[in-house]
This record gives sequence, structure tokens and C-alpha cells, in this order.
Amino acid sequence: MDGEIDDVVARWCQATVRRDSAAVADCLSDEVVLSSPISDLLQVRGRAQVRELTARAFSTIESIEFHTRLDGPGHCALFARARLNSQHLDEAVLLGLDEAGGLIREITLFIRPLSALIELNATLTAGRKQR
Repeated sequence: MDGEIDDVVARWCQATVRRDSAAVADCLSDEVVLSSPISDLLQVRGRAQVRELTARAFSTIESIEFHTRLDGPGHCALFARARLNSQHLDEAVLLGLDEAGGLIREITLFIRPLSALIELNATLTAGRKQR
């Protein structure tokens, strides 16, 4: 894999493990799109909005440990385990990479079990304005 792309994925993983939303945002393109694990209809767009969302998520998720990485042309899949309050959480993240700038342009999340996903959704939507 290209050195710049490999570097941005490594930085993103390190920032995620540290639960540092500002460092996560530094790895993202301005036009990044994050697709919700809940619905195809819910997407978060732009570096600032993704940073805000990750900050809320990091307030609840703990002990993030990446254990598997699969690289493909322009994409990287990462698999992690974490704790969400008192329960176990498994996460798969598909990153779409901007080869020109070495930044992440797309994030697609997959989370299990359903009970953890529901609890995370409640955390992420608490206090947000309904649109």
C-alpha cells in the first residue's frame, strides 16, 4: 500500500485508540462522509461534523483495540473490539481513501451486538436537534 495512505490509516487508528477526535479529524478530507451503522438514510458529512460525532462516541466508548486490518486498492477494512459502558462491542470500519491527498474520504461503520448499537445511538443522538 502507498506510504501516505498507510500513514493516514495508522494515524487514524492511533487517534481512535486514544479517543482523540481532533486527531481523527486531521486524517479526514474536508468532504468526508460517514455512513451510519443504523440506516442508509443517515450520513454525516464534512470534517467538522464527523469530529463532533466522534467526540460524542468517544465519551462513551472505551478500551478500543484494533485487531485486524485488510487493505485493498483505495480502501482499508479495520476490525476492533471495545467497551460501551458495561457491554462488549465489535466494530468493523471500511475506510475509503483519497489517494491524491492521503486522507480518508469515506467511513462506513458496522457495529454489533444490536444492544450496543442501540445504546451507542442513544448517546450519539442525545441532545441533538431533530431535522
